Amino acid sequence: MNIAIFTDSFLPHVSGVCSAVINQANELARQGHYVMIFRPKAFGQNTKRKIERSGELAAKIRDVAISLPSLRQPGLRIAIPTVAPNLPTLRRFRPDIVHVHTEWGCGWEGGMLAKMLRKPLVGTFHTFFAEPEYLKQFHLPNHRLTQEMMWRYSVFFYNHCDRILSPSRSVAQQLTERGAEKIPHLMSNGIPQYARVPEEAIVRERKALGLEGTFVFLYVGRLSEEKSLPVLLRAFQQVAVQRAEARLVIMGDGPVRKELEVMMSTMGLEAQVLFTGSILHVELVKRNLPRIGQVFVTASKTENQPVSLLEAMSFGVPLIGPEAKGIPELVRPGQTGLLFPPDDTAALTAAMLRMMDDAGLRQRCGDAARILAEENSIENIVHQLTFHYHQTIEARRTRKRRRAIRRLRSRARFSRP
Repeated sequence: MNIAIFTDSFLPHVSGVCSAVINQANELARQGHYVMIFRPKAFGQNTKRKIERSGELAAKIRDVAISLPSLRQPGLRIAIPTVAPNLPTLRRFRPDIVHVHTEWGCGWEGGMLAKMLRKPLVGTFHTFFAEPEYLKQFHLPNHRLTQEMMWRYSVFFYNHCDRILSPSRSVAQQLTERGAEKIPHLMSNGIPQYARVPEEAIVRERKALGLEGTFVFLYVGRLSEEKSLPVLLRAFQQVAVQRAEARLVIMGDGPVRKELEVMMSTMGLEAQVLFTGSILHVELVKRNLPRIGQVFVTASKTENQPVSLLEAMSFGVPLIGPEAKGIPELVRPGQTGLLFPPDDTAALTAAMLRMMDDAGLRQRCGDAARILAEENSIENIVHQLTFHYHQTIEARRTRKRRRAIRRLRSRARFSRP
């Protein structure tokens, strides 16, 4: 198949949506399909030619020509759908299906082009933009009316799709309750099964970071408001008071990093908390960096199905996360990790201490997490994805045949003497 993917969140902006798109595109290409990705036009060093030559992506990149920089998210650009420049490109590519991963400028570009070319349209809902943390990023007031308007916008967008996919039951349920005309189909983002490096290599990584003889809690992801990282820092402060060997490693970068570093200094945690900054994703997984942590922890309560959790699980790392949105579908209490009530610092502290004190629990959760990650392998997920593509294409053909039959019957009635 020829598959056209449209996403507002893509390199050079690093996010879970970006990782999911890359993983799926690469596996689609490996299985013999042809993929073209449309993203907001980027500027500077992250040109499409450089990305295509890096070997990280087995797909062609095309730009939505007009885009504006985001003031809150470095590297993220806001696309303005123009349609006309990409219409000849898409006609030459002759897609069998169009797949949109976001509901903003690139999403509308994909939706309009699919309609013009009469191609079936699939949409994946990834992000709860109606959450207060996201409203703050958009400089929108956190009121019930605003949240309702954002939900209505998302539902309106995805109602234009022939088929809706959702990585979590939580999203599927909320879309249905809020007026989605089609029942969303549950489908994981998927995760590649990365090659494991020897344990000696992980020991060297820990030594290079000054983590010898310590117990490491690890967070990997974007440093932004919706990730609730102040909750994690406050909980870890209480852990550090009781366990001198505890360390918190935060891998990633983002708009709130400076605020978090100031908060860390104010708490007197400079010796216990390490900010590594941004690490290229290909290096992160190649070096198995999630394995430097004994436990992966997140306090974000806005997640659908975070790729960072799936990656940690694939390396057998037990999890701690809030009981919110799609997190409980990955963090299963006592099986793959521990849950805590969202924003409950004391409960998060207790969960972290329990993981530190119970090596058997960590081993059991890590083993179960690896098994669950294998069930979400990208190979299996892309087989599901292509099934949905074929079903959507066939449903479109069936509707066309039915319309043609109705027209013929109507003409036959009028032509009778």
